[in-house]
Amino acid sequence: MAAVEEAAIAGFEAIAGLEAAMAGAGVMAAAFAAAFFSFLASFFVMAVDFAGAAALVVIWAIAPPDSARTAIDVNIRFLMEFSSPWPRRAARCGAGYRKEGCRGSIRLSPRHVFAIVGGCGGGDYSGPAKTGIRVEMPTPACRLYLVTPPTIQDVADFARAVAAAVAAGDVGALQIRLKSASDFEIETAVRRLAPICRAAGVALILNDRPALAAALDCDGVHVGQSDMPLAEARRVVGRERIIGVTCHDSRHLAMEAAEGGADYVAFGAFFPTATKQTTTRADPEVLEIWQQTMLIPCVAIGGITPETCGPLVTDGADFIAVSAAVWEHPGGPAEAVRAFNAAIAEGLAARPPS
Repeated sequence: MAAVEEAAIAGFEAIAGLEAAMAGAGVMAAAFAAAFFSFLASFFVMAVDFAGAAALVVIWAIAPPDSARTAIDVNIRFLMEFSSPWPRRAARCGAGYRKEGCRGSIRLSPRHVFAIVGGCGGGDYSGPAKTGIRVEMPTPACRLYLVTPPTIQDVADFARAVAAAVAAGDVGALQIRLKSASDFEIETAVRRLAPICRAAGVALILNDRPALAAALDCDGVHVGQSDMPLAEARRVVGRERIIGVTCHDSRHLAMEAAEGGADYVAFGAFFPTATKQTTTRADPEVLEIWQQTMLIPCVAIGGITPETCGPLVTDGADFIAVSAAVWEHPGGPAEAVRAFNAAIAEGLAARPPS
């Protein structure tokens, strides 16, 4: 099986290397080349999934290169989820799936903080990855994602806490999660916090209310399984805004979200939390599997502290989402961010090379 796996990896790498040549060829030449190399790819895949191999042949034979790349990526995702383990590793090497620099190369520009650097990702994701905007700055492969407390008593005072937090270290996003607040209260919070976030390059995400997120020009929206469906949320907020989806402890829900155009998925809760009611307890293994097989970033959430976040980072979390551990930290939000950044760095140092 090891020999077959290596052959499959080589086959997918050959397909990825052919893309540049196909892009400059004529339509007929591209179709011929696609058919030939799809046969080569199907030969390697057939040992595990005959139906998947046949699908590759059809897709690559009839589609132009860009569309074929998208379609084959979707088929590879299917194989990774339902076939034996080795196609998962093979798929990482082909069809633009997990090329060097993809995972963790998360943009700093607020609207694009969750997007994979253009050209790395597969799949027709309708979110920020389409824009091609780059920020040529090194970013950690895992970042901090702040979530507001369930209620904000004094917006001005909380704004000062946010300013201290984002100035203290690396923060990728701030989610305004005020489930019981009125639209007016949320608007007040957004208008006070948005300038702070944008000045610091932090994405401002609104929980649960896509229409309000669009109206207030937030950078994105986060929806749960009982909130507005992903497709409808995308229609409301448009293609340029980030959409994250709660997936609890389910890879199945996460893959559906990824194929539906989500820009990130959130797994949790990993630990007991008083911030929100939870009915699931996620296993850290879900992060490891997601990191190995998928491009869309994953967020770990639920009762995480600086003392407990390290293993989640090592297992594959792209973002660590925290609330009470920052806003209720004895040393204040700035000290909490520094502690989390240090723990994240330690977790990344222990992460196996991809």
